[in-house]
Amino acid sequence: MSNASKHPLARVLAQTLKQQGAELVALESIQEVPGLGVEAKFQNDIVRLGRADWVGAISGARTATFYRRGNVEAVEIEFVDNLRNGAQRLIAEFYDLGISVEILSGDTATAVIDVADQLKISNFSAGVTPVEKYDRLRSLKADGQRVLMIGDGLNDTAALAEAHVSISPSSALDAARSASDIVFLGENLDQLVGLIPLATASQKRIKENFRIATFYNVIAVPVAIA
Repeated sequence: MSNASKHPLARVLAQTLKQQGAELVALESIQEVPGLGVEAKFQNDIVRLGRADWVGAISGARTATFYRRGNVEAVEIEFVDNLRNGAQRLIAEFYDLGISVEILSGDTATAVIDVADQLKISNFSAGVTPVEKYDRLRSLKADGQRVLMIGDGLNDTAALAEAHVSISPSSALDAARSASDIVFLGENLDQLVGLIPLATASQKRIKENFRIATFYNVIAVPVAIA
């Protein structure tokens, strides 16, 4: 069932089960519900893999997904979060440039706090739905903020499309890549270090070229006519 989702947790789970030699079974009516999880039918039972409240379980303190078949008690599958390579360097550069950083995550509060502490980010929200991410970006834009968003999941798609500039890795869900302005190869965030200074320098050079072209035309066109 985890094979039916592109969510990072589902992909890790599918890879682990494959390594352990788990046997695949045929499921019917498979559908992925953004922000909630994956649902299917197996032998007339509804099978769900996803958020605790959606599956009918109580969320724990750590990052986890929940599996439930029919009326059987849900099973919690815990995960350990690891920062992407380059994440700390990238966030440190944002702060050096005076850029405020915010985490919008659908994970549990404990997991989000742990990541926020490692990255020294004081502004964060946990348990955020796709709609709430979208609304938050709209609110920031309404306040006159220029928003850059980095995301990789189906839950991020609407927010990525709403941001002024959006970035996702090549390993992201197809919908997330389609909604993003920039797609970088691999998953290493080191590739994004220096992106803002480069964009600023490029914009400055473009404006300089426009001024030079305007000045040249002001002089050259009258001379050519004469």
